[in-house]
Amino acid sequence: MSTNSRVTMMITAEGYDARCRELEALRTQERRRLAERLAEARQDGDLADNPALRELFEEHELLERHITTLPAFPRGSAWAMST
Repeated sequence: MSTNSRVTMMITAEGYDARCRELEALRTQERRRLAERLAEARQDGDLADNPALRELFEEHELLERHITTLPAFPRGSAWAMST
């Protein structure tokens, strides 16, 4: 079995554009929205005992993980644009 096998994944131009739009929205709008919610939660007093703030930090971690993994393609894959 070859360890250099490549996987070809088909994606339409529309699918590629949608993926790019989603990534841009996450990087801009969602980060901004979450930053505003974090700022509000921080104003609620004690940071050590603030369950809403902890939940927002977890949401932030998930958002950043999604942003990081969204553009990633499986290792060794080749993308072919279909029409």
